[in-house]
Amino acid sequence: DITERKKAEDLLKESEEKFRSLFNIMPASIVVSDLESNILLCNQKFCELHGIESPELVKGRRIPEFIAKKDRSNHCRDNGRAC
Repeated sequence: DITERKKAEDLLKESEEKFRSLFNIMPASIVVSDLESNILLCNQKFCELHGIESPELVKGRRIPEFIAKKDRSNHCRDNGRAC
């Protein structure tokens, strides 16, 4: 039924909007990455902490770029990844 599908799509859109709103206003720095530490998504707080204007400028970069050099080996070891 097309009505049920439309209702489901509207609920999904509303849920995505709520998630995005919460994600962006969180006072904590949040970053989402793939298994190779490539950044897929980050919030504005992450950008503020790293002196970056917009989350769009972070997408595709790697998490180790934002970790102090002295701590990178710990990050990579703890996450089972090569940096």
